[in-house]
Amino acid sequence: METEFRGERLVALRELEGITQAELASALGVTSGALTHVVKGDRPFPSSWAHAASRAYAVPIEFFAVTPTPADIGVLTYKKKSTARVRDEKRVDRLYSEAARLFRHASVASGYRPSQLPDPSEFDGDPELLAAEVRRRAAVGPTDPVPNVIRLCERLGVGVIDNLDPQADEDARHSGASRPSTFENRPLIALTSHRSAAYKRFLVAHELFHLIADRDLDRPLTSTRDRREKRADRFAAALLLPQEVAAERLTPSMTLHGYLRVKADYGVEVKGLIHRAGELGIVTSERARSLYIQWSSSGWRTDEPVQVPEERPLLLTQALKKAEGKSYAARLSHTLGVPAPLITHWTQSDDLSVGKEDHPGADVIPIRSGPRR
Repeated sequence: METEFRGERLVALRELEGITQAELASALGVTSGALTHVVKGDRPFPSSWAHAASRAYAVPIEFFAVTPTPADIGVLTYKKKSTARVRDEKRVDRLYSEAARLFRHASVASGYRPSQLPDPSEFDGDPELLAAEVRRRAAVGPTDPVPNVIRLCERLGVGVIDNLDPQADEDARHSGASRPSTFENRPLIALTSHRSAAYKRFLVAHELFHLIADRDLDRPLTSTRDRREKRADRFAAALLLPQEVAAERLTPSMTLHGYLRVKADYGVEVKGLIHRAGELGIVTSERARSLYIQWSSSGWRTDEPVQVPEERPLLLTQALKKAEGKSYAARLSHTLGVPAPLITHWTQSDDLSVGKEDHPGADVIPIRSGPRR
């Protein structure tokens, strides 16, 4: 049967490449008007156009035949700066969709279990209670540090990708993304920029809350002051530093250097610890403001002391190797329509020899057939 190419995938290509419709039309040697008719479905998508676009932008021809699924319809949530551009946002959205399709395939094909996330209605949507439940499900003690937030997510069936955008630089305005959906039981969290390891831990936890509690999201979250964003921040803080620990370790008179000791033990940025102390009423708003000023004037805004170990995703690479063997990028590119360079980028940095002599299995995600009982 002749492949049916879908006009809307030309929009996906345009947003992925960050080009205008006029630029795409010029590359294909067609008019913008003709391109518009194909995109809208008013005219068939000529195979010659698909092949021309495949050559011009180095994407597999199958890219233009990808059909959307219900899981692709959800609203993408972001952690981003207020200066983020619409073009960058669309690129992140498209990159995320490609990555989510890849992870969904890897998870299913490898026999890995669907996500095992708590039902927020059983905890009245309370971020603190949900954080405690996630800790319980991940076998982390009620007051213990979370040793690896990415691994916690992966063991719950949630995929994580670091450096979603191969072109992102130090000034990237987006930092994290997820797509909560009632139709997705193999969800993905994507980190989209170069940030400190401590901040990435918070980002992953923040997006995990969206996947748990915001599966009914029907609009983008456009402000950090949005109630759902604040709840996600509260969950992330509670997951990384439970209230009992904060009450014991953070005191009203603690200096910045005292906060560093807590950062070293729990992997939370000093700025986040100050916010947690203020949020829980451990310090007054005046004291929190004073600490923020000291934190900023000390130059910690760009370089906090005490380095937190980097965390690297494992599940996607392990699942692909189990399902596809060692050399899979080119083959999967044609199977899924995901550009091979993206597959390579999302997996090569995680291509580790699993297991360590001093901690056997510490970096291994058990891939089993069917859900864990």
